Amino acid sequence: MARRILIPALTGIMLFGLVTIGCSSGKRTGFALIEIEIDGKQFNPSTSDVKVDIGAIPVGSTRTFTITVANTGQDLNLDIEAISLDYTPQNDAEGPAPDNMSFYLRNVPPLPAFVAPTGEGAGDVPEFQTFQVVFKRFDDPIPRAAVVTISNNSKDSDKQELKISFETRKCDPKLSTPNQVDFGQVHEEQVKDIAISNTGSCGLVINGFIFNGHPDYTLIIGEQEYAGDQ
Repeated sequence: MARRILIPALTGIMLFGLVTIGCSSGKRTGFALIEIEIDGKQFNPSTSDVKVDIGAIPVGSTRTFTITVANTGQDLNLDIEAISLDYTPQNDAEGPAPDNMSFYLRNVPPLPAFVAPTGEGAGDVPEFQTFQVVFKRFDDPIPRAAVVTISNNSKDSDKQELKISFETRKCDPKLSTPNQVDFGQVHEEQVKDIAISNTGSCGLVINGFIFNGHPDYTLIIGEQEYAGDQ
């Protein structure tokens, strides 16, 4: 009786092994995975946002962020179905044209746009798509924020509505210079460097200066010279 039970059991194991091997021989399933770079640096929307340093941007000027979308999946194109920007104007000077908002999009590709897996781009399906987010500085201290959403078919469900948050940094630049530069006793010619630094929390823009005094003094900025009697 023991032999009759053992032989069918072994046969069953062999058949199961054959079935398992047969199932694993099919074609691999393709998938897309979205990856983002901002200004050439990899960006993780789950842990980071984009801080805009308004202190480094003169009033009326802009700062452009280039967004690059890649596909690190295999055998399936990334399908970018929509790209949108959510921003609420903060003063009456903004609008109505989109490029007169504090945040706006530029050079968005025709949608839907497709991205081939890395190393597989060809023809009308490139290996990346790019567009820009532009920040325009207005003459006010109002904090601003915007969110860009990229709708896509990424395998990761939490990235199918990928969001990139932008916000302005609290800006408090502080100009630091010496109160006095002592030349001491000068016989012929003497040069003193003046250190200008920013001890604040954001970028500092120097728009101009006033230099006056005795004509024996000359201020040199780069290759330009200014006499003291100007």
